[in-house]
Amino acid sequence: MLPAGTTSNRVNASAPGCNPPATVYVPTGPGGKTACSYDYMQDTEIYPQSDKVGFIGRATLAVNADTQVFAELLQSSADTVYRLSPNPQRIRNLPTSILPAAYAAALGTGTFSGIRWRMSEAGNRTNDVTSTAQRVVLGAEGVFAGWDYNTAVSHAENNVTDKYVDGYTLFDKMEAGIRSGAINPFGASSQAGRDIINSAKVNDEARKSKGVTDSVDAKFSTALTKLAGGDLALAVGLESRRETSSFTPSTLLVSNNIAGDRSGSGLSTALVATTDSRTVAGVFGEINAPISKEVELQFALRSDSYSDAGSSTNPKVGVRWQPNSAVVVRGSAGIGFRAPSLYDLHGPTSYGTASSFLTDPQCVSLGLDSINNCTDQWPVERRSNDQLKPEKSQQFSFGTVIELSKTFTATVDYWNIAKTDVISTVGEANIVNNPTRYNGNLITRDTDGFITNILLKKENQGGLKTSGFDFGLDWRGDNSSVGRFSASLNGTYILNYDRQFGKDDPYQSNLGAFLNDQVIQKWRHKLSLGWDQGPYNVTLSNSYSSSYTDHNVAYDPVANVQFPARSVDAYSLWDLTGSWAVTKNLKLRGGILNLLDTNPPYSNQSYYFLATYDPTYTDPRGRSAYVSVNYSFK
Repeated sequence: MLPAGTTSNRVNASAPGCNPPATVYVPTGPGGKTACSYDYMQDTEIYPQSDKVGFIGRATLAVNADTQVFAELLQSSADTVYRLSPNPQRIRNLPTSILPAAYAAALGTGTFSGIRWRMSEAGNRTNDVTSTAQRVVLGAEGVFAGWDYNTAVSHAENNVTDKYVDGYTLFDKMEAGIRSGAINPFGASSQAGRDIINSAKVNDEARKSKGVTDSVDAKFSTALTKLAGGDLALAVGLESRRETSSFTPSTLLVSNNIAGDRSGSGLSTALVATTDSRTVAGVFGEINAPISKEVELQFALRSDSYSDAGSSTNPKVGVRWQPNSAVVVRGSAGIGFRAPSLYDLHGPTSYGTASSFLTDPQCVSLGLDSINNCTDQWPVERRSNDQLKPEKSQQFSFGTVIELSKTFTATVDYWNIAKTDVISTVGEANIVNNPTRYNGNLITRDTDGFITNILLKKENQGGLKTSGFDFGLDWRGDNSSVGRFSASLNGTYILNYDRQFGKDDPYQSNLGAFLNDQVIQKWRHKLSLGWDQGPYNVTLSNSYSSSYTDHNVAYDPVANVQFPARSVDAYSLWDLTGSWAVTKNLKLRGGILNLLDTNPPYSNQSYYFLATYDPTYTDPRGRSAYVSVNYSFK
């Protein structure tokens, strides 16, 4: 019979024993007090298995003293296998007869709301992604009529195939097997059930994508005249290219019958093969004017035209002042333009689930249990946007370089960047946590108010304003009988990082806090301590990121409120590397990465599938070592 006093709508027949280590009893977890929680991280590979092969070649021919022609070839291929936890599936309105006997007896004949289960008997979700890339360049460079020139034509092509090899099944066969009772979602299936699962397994090249870029470019430079500080130099250039991308879904994918990909999502948007292309043209000019021995001016102008995103002309000015041999003062200002990519505009729609479990505050506000009723990996739809506008930016910087001694140099630069129409998506956690704003446009709900779809769509979100300082210290000692020692420190201190998630939305600070999809630490640096003597070199380096306020979306299952804010600890890694130049041609390298075996600091971020830490700036592999051999044919 059902547990006494049960009012929850999630019940697991094996609770509280559950089925460790895959499923565990965590009363305050997503499963709730009468169910089990699935530890999907134990099935997730941190780094996928990957085999890569690459070749880069360049050949040159001196036609005469002023002309050289060249050819370049890049060829590479990669085969990467991604393995994730078994597919989560939801099947609704099932007959009570398939339930374990005690539950079937307690509920009687009829139907119950349905099941949520992991298709563990179908295996872990496994994708084999193969990609090939080729780039061919033919060009010429040299001097003609007093101009230095470089011109080339190129062809680049990339092909990617995403193949399902395990863990995906035909949705209709699996649903029929469960409804008939042959497949047991509550435990081990009979041989007949396993036969149905095996016959329903998908082995299919579900998606194929191809990108091609053909381009021609030319650059010319010359000295126009003499100024007090040197040559007045002019550089001009032009580029024209055509970009083409295509997407081909398999017949099976189009049928919307792959469990774990579209089927079961409640969506039926047609998926079709597409081919998109555009032409891009650009011209630029640069002038370098040393008007005196102390002052140098730079002027640049670039104009770009995209057949699908409009045109933009962007200037840049710069100045360099060196009052003496020990001090340089520099500054620049300009505006920028970034067109949306073809993928941003026309990428195929994909379906899945949220990266992690999210609690719906609207559901909680109705008095329902935050974990049992209101927390789930909600269905997610990822979509491009052919109405995107280009990003635009304004930026300026100024700073100084000071040579404190012959061996010690210091730099400091202030920079300021403002962007408009930033292209991005609103993160799923940010969407769920703001139901008033996103209901009806990015959140779809059923008649009972439960989330049935979250739309992640590329958008021109609004503005970004950021500023900060870059610092640099560099010391290199003199040679001595025990070798030469050196040290350098390069760091960035962010003053502000403010974002909008809609054109008319207020700015929100991303500085020192995880917001939507990222964290911006106030301080980051890279410190290097070096020693070299003759053919030997050793470097001890440290990379550091300051602490910040964590992504705060988790709910207290007892109080039905969000947990209080917490901090993510600072992250500091030490690496030890070295090299030995055995001969002019042969060089050995080796090193120990993460020398102190430091773990990433805990984070409850829910934007990325890899949980308990932030994978964008940390390395969960622990201490590791490497060696390499390089031989140059000269």
